[in-house]
Amino acid sequence: MAHEVVAECGKSDVYQVKPVPEEKLKISYRRAPKSLAEVFMGSAGCHMADSCLWQTCQVGSDSCWWTVNCDVNEHDCDETLEHSSVVHDCAGQANEDCQISCKPCYNLQCPGCEEAWEGCRPTFESSHVPTCPNDPELGKNCGIVYCPMHADVPNGVWDCPGDDAGAAKIEEDHTCLLWCPNQVFGGVITCEHDGTWNEAALIGCN
Repeated sequence: MAHEVVAECGKSDVYQVKPVPEEKLKISYRRAPKSLAEVFMGSAGCHMADSCLWQTCQVGSDSCWWTVNCDVNEHDCDETLEHSSVVHDCAGQANEDCQISCKPCYNLQCPGCEEAWEGCRPTFESSHVPTCPNDPELGKNCGIVYCPMHADVPNGVWDCPGDDAGAAKIEEDHTCLLWCPNQVFGGVITCEHDGTWNEAALIGCN
């Protein structure tokens, strides 16, 4: 052992470390007494839904980085990354080249969260928890996928149950019916998970 190390550590306790097989370790886990959301909601004046508390992660390697928003209960946004055609290789521990840095954030895009923000803002800001980025590469719109409203069909009118009349975007898995003159049925389209329309059942109007 080098003299410099002996001089530095001479008055310290020195331990010898050796690897131990995982099966010999007795490790137990239990849930924390309060979730992070419960801590914030317990503050005076902060009345929010659990869905308001999210996390935002910086994901990537070298010079390529992406901003990803996801539910605070996801581990490093793994589930959200798995559904990405661009950065799915960074999900889990399969790719050690990816670096992921996450922090909690308040998602203003989730239902009811923008209205609750003013009451919760002092608590979040005092804990240095910001609002989530508005335009991430993944996880925009509170994680809900939307399709831009389908183009008009000549002589047809779209009816999209579950969405506001004249809406500019339609939520994932929602279906729009096409009605032709004299209430003739012109087929349906469905918003897919990738933000495109499934037109397999679209007939059209004559």
